[in-house]
Amino acid sequence: KIDKTPIALSRNMVSRVLGVELDTKKVVTTLSSLGFTCQSSDENGELLVTIPYWRTDIRLAEDLIEEVARITGYDDIPTTMLRGEIPNRAPTPLLNLKEIIREIFVGCGMQEIITYSLISRTALYNIDPEGKLGNALRAANPMSQGQEYMRTSLRSGLLATLSANEKHESNGIRLFEASRIYLPRANDLPQEREIAAGVIAGRRDDASWLAGNDVLDFFDAKGIITTVFDRLQIAIRFDPSIDPILVPGRTADVIANGQRLGVIGEVHPKTAALFDISSQPVILFEIDLENTLALVGSITAFQPIPRFPEIYRDLALIVDAGLAASKVQEIIQGFPLVNTVAVFDVYSGKQVPPGKKSLAFSIRYQSLQRTLTDNEVDKTHKKIIARLEKELGAALRS
Repeated sequence: KIDKTPIALSRNMVSRVLGVELDTKKVVTTLSSLGFTCQSSDENGELLVTIPYWRTDIRLAEDLIEEVARITGYDDIPTTMLRGEIPNRAPTPLLNLKEIIREIFVGCGMQEIITYSLISRTALYNIDPEGKLGNALRAANPMSQGQEYMRTSLRSGLLATLSANEKHESNGIRLFEASRIYLPRANDLPQEREIAAGVIAGRRDDASWLAGNDVLDFFDAKGIITTVFDRLQIAIRFDPSIDPILVPGRTADVIANGQRLGVIGEVHPKTAALFDISSQPVILFEIDLENTLALVGSITAFQPIPRFPEIYRDLALIVDAGLAASKVQEIIQGFPLVNTVAVFDVYSGKQVPPGKKSLAFSIRYQSLQRTLTDNEVDKTHKKIIARLEKELGAALRS
């Protein structure tokens, strides 16, 4: 349907846009030669211009002024410096966070990919076999069956890219993407969320006579996640969780301040087979950038360089095999004289009862006000053991 509504055009408007005075008669002559119909609407020289049916590209007064300039000649239009106020910079904290995380991932040896926002129904089912996300938004005119639904996760693009690359790469593959997903909502447009996700698989070191045959595993991915949040100055922990495409017992939620910020886990072999991936294991992780942004930028208290010496104590415990070391670490870290806690050994074998495991921690005691005595450290150490025995059922390993 052709819009026959005339467009209002004044001499002042032409002069303001082009920066040169043009006679109304010249404007009328120029437009009339191009098939436009011009009628004067008032004594001030305002014109009502009717658009011919074949000029469907003309919709605004500025389009008409461009036609006048084109025919009159651009050489007759004076060159002037740009004028006007510089607009205030609009803050984009989410975009800034994406750039920071991209740089951290690259610093960890990962490569960024960019995949299509539209995926196939098969790919959608492969990453959501239980159908928890409901009906994803379908394009009204999909270009192909492979680009039919708005993605509800970055997982399918990452796994498909990993599958394509492993057939041509003998070394380790480390890929990530920071982009948008589209979560379906009933009777509404999808919820758009910014996600950063990655996948790693293959050899840990490039092939060399100096390198071993170790492969990338869960702890390599955990190190990448830990590096990201350490740089963002967000304290996190890893809690065991369940995900439909990740291996039970090798999956964990990333938790900070009681909020879930992401997930990390080993891709289930059945899911890997659906994407024709032969590498094992394949580790996938995700970070919700919007939830993370809410915890970025909090004021960090200044900590002076300690002036007094530290005292180290080791603690070996027998705990349930399913207990996360982070639970023990969190309790130990809560004591005021404890500076840092680190796990240095995990063992299960003949010396440990069935259904149990041994966790060994290195604890650094330190005070910013004075030099600690052995007696003070011993008392705190005993309190830690007593609390672990009471709350977690832990026992000292003999």
